[in-house]
Amino acid sequence: MDDTADIIGVLGFALATVSLIWQVAQWFLAVGRARCFLVRAFGTEEVLPGVLGVDPEGHSSFIGVEVHNIGRAPLVVRYYGVVPEFPPERSLLKRFKFKMGWSGWRYGPDLPHAINAGDSATWWVPLEQVRDQTSTTVPTVTRVRMRIITAHGRAVMTKDSYELSKI
Repeated sequence: MDDTADIIGVLGFALATVSLIWQVAQWFLAVGRARCFLVRAFGTEEVLPGVLGVDPEGHSSFIGVEVHNIGRAPLVVRYYGVVPEFPPERSLLKRFKFKMGWSGWRYGPDLPHAINAGDSATWWVPLEQVRDQTSTTVPTVTRVRMRIITAHGRAVMTKDSYELSKI
């Protein structure tokens, strides 16, 4: 009789553990999750089809971040920007939050922007502005990435980077 009670107790504990893990997994999957991709475009018509004339400065090459919501709930993006990749000799600067603001032209949905589950949105910045701002603030930077910050404060960065010498 004691063996039966022990087996039932162990099975009950195992079932409770599996149930808890399932609930935690469902909780994580029920939120909006972002996946970011670095996109590049050369020529305004490629970036802004039918919206020519929005860029009064006549930029022709752009770098952007394409955000896909792979979660089950809406995802709110409240910031996007460029993050420089520092060379190894300046790796100490990686610890500091380097935020490059844009005083010039940019294109994309207004921020904050909600992306429904399964949808995506893209924001663009002219490559000339990126090169000019990085050369004046951090001259040793040769590559950049794009980053977004969600409404919950989570930062998501693109896996790919872009070499500024290709401009």
